[in-house]
Amino acid sequence: MYLTKEEFIVLKGIKEGLVSHHIKEKYGISVGTIDPKMEALYAKYGANDKQDLVKKADFDKVEICEKENIPYFEYDNDEGSWLVKKISVSKSDILKLSEIFTQIPDDKKHTLVCCQGTFEYLYLDTPNGKQYVYKRI
Repeated sequence: MYLTKEEFIVLKGIKEGLVSHHIKEKYGISVGTIDPKMEALYAKYGANDKQDLVKKADFDKVEICEKENIPYFEYDNDEGSWLVKKISVSKSDILKLSEIFTQIPDDKKHTLVCCQGTFEYLYLDTPNGKQYVYKRI
């Protein structure tokens, strides 16, 4: 899991059982009820509340990065710094995906997987295996 330094500190405080004002006192980071750092942590871990977050968060699987370097996630300042996932696709990507979808059952959920870094690929994970839209290695 990729976290910013502030997100990591807030998570550490929560895992220590600290409330917002104690996190501020101990680590110097302000955490409000409606706070972008908390919203980002909930979104990244798929957590509904602090207890759920504590259960799901594993410090052994955390990498601290500047937010600009976190893959797949961007902070959208137009929306109050909410965490959003963005995947760049072209018209040809959409056409390829449409072609793939016409060949698979409608009643199943599928996962769209995207990597945009040193390796770039986009594929749909289907019951028949990975159906690549593009792959640039």
